[in-house]
Amino acid sequence: MNKVVSLESLAQEVPSGATIAIGGFQLSRVPIALLHAIVESEHSDFRAVSAPNPLALEILSAAGCLRSAECGFVGFQYEDGFVIAPAVRHAIATGELDLRQPDVYDTIQSLRAIRDKGKQHADFALLHVQLADSTGNLFIDDPYVDVLLAEASGGVLATTEDLVDRIDEPTIPADRVQQVALAKNGAAPTSCLGHYGRDPLGVRQHIGETIVRRPDPTPSQTGAIDNFLINLARQVNDNEVIVTGLASAVPMLAIELARRTSAPNLTYINCIGAVNPRIEKAFPTSVEAELRNHCDGTIELPDLFDLARDGGVDTMFFGAGQIDGQGNINLSRIGPESNPEVRLAGPAGSPSMRSYIRRVLIAVPRQLRRNLVGRVDAETSAPASCNEETVLVTDAAIWHLKANGFEPGSMHEGISVEDLSSRTGFDFRCNFPAVTAPATELELSTLRSIDPAGGRYKLFSEKPQPIERPKPTGKVTHEG
Repeated sequence: MNKVVSLESLAQEVPSGATIAIGGFQLSRVPIALLHAIVESEHSDFRAVSAPNPLALEILSAAGCLRSAECGFVGFQYEDGFVIAPAVRHAIATGELDLRQPDVYDTIQSLRAIRDKGKQHADFALLHVQLADSTGNLFIDDPYVDVLLAEASGGVLATTEDLVDRIDEPTIPADRVQQVALAKNGAAPTSCLGHYGRDPLGVRQHIGETIVRRPDPTPSQTGAIDNFLINLARQVNDNEVIVTGLASAVPMLAIELARRTSAPNLTYINCIGAVNPRIEKAFPTSVEAELRNHCDGTIELPDLFDLARDGGVDTMFFGAGQIDGQGNINLSRIGPESNPEVRLAGPAGSPSMRSYIRRVLIAVPRQLRRNLVGRVDAETSAPASCNEETVLVTDAAIWHLKANGFEPGSMHEGISVEDLSSRTGFDFRCNFPAVTAPATELELSTLRSIDPAGGRYKLFSEKPQPIERPKPTGKVTHEG
C-alpha cells in the first residue's frame, strides 16, 4: 500500500481538537513544514504533548490554534542566546494557552505506561524523519523520544527528507504510520542530522526577533568569564559519569576543559544523546545534533533517565533562576503563581535527575541578591537523600551545601565577606573561607586552545562580575 501523499493532504488529516504528539528535540528535527501546513489548513483547538520542543509550540501559539500543551521546557539556546518562546509566553499570560510543565521523565514514564496498556496519549504523532519508503517505514538517525511518541499515539503522520525504495530495519515500522509526505528541508530552520544544520536567521524569523548586538566584553569581563569556566571545570572529578541538560553550553565547555586538564578519564553524556562527544569549539547550545556524529556512542533520552535512576550517573550540572540557602532551585517563575512577574523556561528533567545523582553542581554566572534568595518563589527541585555533595559556583565564591545550608568554601580574590553578604539574599555561616586559587597558565592556555575564537564570551547574557582589585575587609562575625 502506497502511503505517500502531498504535504497539504497530510496536514488535512489532523482535525480541529486533535491531541498531537510532536517529535524532534529543541532545535533538532522538528516537523516545521508539517506544522505550518496544519496552521494553513485553519484547523485549530489542538492539545500538544512533546519532549522539550518550544519552537513547535511557538508556531501553533502564534497562529492561535493551540489550546493546551504538556512540555517540560519552553526555552532554547541558539546563536542569539537563550530565548523563552515569546508567543507561548504571551498565550499563557492571556489565558489562551493552558501549559502544563511536568518533569520530562514524568512525561516519558506516562507515555510508557499508556503504551504498555495498549492505549494512546495522542491522536497523532507528527514527525520529521531522514528516510521513509512508500509503505510507511521510517528511519530516524537521532530518535530522541520519537519512537515512544509514535507507540503512544493513534498513528504517525510523517514528513521525510528522502523517499527510498525500501527500509529493511525501520526505526518506526509501517504499521504505526498512516501517511508520509516528502518535504525537503522539512525541519528547517531546525537541524536535520545528516542533511543540514540549524539556521539561526530562520529561527530568529520564527520568534520575531532581530539580531541582538551585544557589546564586546572588556578585558576584565573576559578574565572573569574565563575564571568562572575554570572554577566550574575544577568541580568535575576524574573517572566520573557526568551529564549536562538543556541550555548548558557553558557547563559543556567546562567539562571539556576538565577532560583536557584534571579529569582525562571522565565520561560525559550530553542530553542530545552523545557519549563523550568531541568538543573542539564553544558551541552556542548544548543541544547540538552534530555531536552525535563525533562521539564514542549514543544513548536516547528515555534511556539516559533510566541510567540515572539506576545509579549510572554520578554528577550533573544545573542552572538556577533562583536558589535559596537550603539548596532549593527555582526554574519555574519569579513572583506569585497567580500573577508571576517572569515566567521561566520550566523544569526540563532537573527534578528527577537531581533525585538520582551523587553530586549536584550548580552554575550561577552572576551572583546577586535576586538569584541567591531567602526563599525561592517556586521549588522546582530540592536536595535529595542520595546527593552526597552539592556545590554552587558563582562569580563571587564557591559554596558547599552543609546541614545548615550553603557555606562559602572559598571566596574569589578581591571578594570580602561584606561583599559576599551584599550579594547574597540568605543568611549564611562563614567559617573563614579560603581564597579561591587563581587560574593557572595551563588552565588558561587549554581554555584558549579549545576556543581560540572566543565564542565562550557570547554565551553569557549576565556576565560574571570582574574584580578590579582586592577590597578591604571590615569587621565580621565568623561562626565556627
